[in-house]
Amino acid sequence: MADYTQSPSPAWPGQPPAKTTAAVGRRLLADAAVIIAAVAASALLGLAAGLIWKAVAPRAVVVVVAPGSYGLLNPESTAFIVADAWFSVLCLAGGALCGLAGWLVVVRRTGAVGLAALLGGGVLAAFAARWAGQRPGSAGFDHQVLTAKADTLLHAPLSLGAQGALAFWPLAVAAVAGGIELIGALRDRRARWNRPEEDA
Repeated sequence: MADYTQSPSPAWPGQPPAKTTAAVGRRLLADAAVIIAAVAASALLGLAAGLIWKAVAPRAVVVVVAPGSYGLLNPESTAFIVADAWFSVLCLAGGALCGLAGWLVVVRRTGAVGLAALLGGGVLAAFAARWAGQRPGSAGFDHQVLTAKADTLLHAPLSLGAQGALAFWPLAVAAVAGGIELIGALRDRRARWNRPEEDA
């Protein structure tokens, strides 16, 4: 008896096979999951950096003059400068860590798209660090000033004065991850230049 079953027709010219399309789709989903996880990890690290900043940064001491009014106990206090310096150092360290880990896990896998996502995660991490460090912020301090008696000493709330320090996190990410990529590209270029000499 003749067999009239037909074999699957080949794909049209230029059309990828179904298996290849499915594999590409799975790869894109996996890459997207890695990028999202990296951005989320950056934000969590930013929150941790903010809590560390809150724990180690000095705060200026103020004296209540009257309900709702206060002044610095020591007008020459360097607490604000030191607090900003601590924030800058933590952002540089966090950005360098995210850049190295991100290059190992994300950039080598996804390329420029992953690097752009890491930079966005660095911006998010810096703002998360500021938010975590400044909580609960000035609201609680204002209430203390309103209800405290004159000559009461209070610690001023932690507040980032140098807003430009927020850029240190993504800049450190770019310096580390981008620097590693640049070194790799230069090494590959040098290897291509040296190959004809070796063949000769």
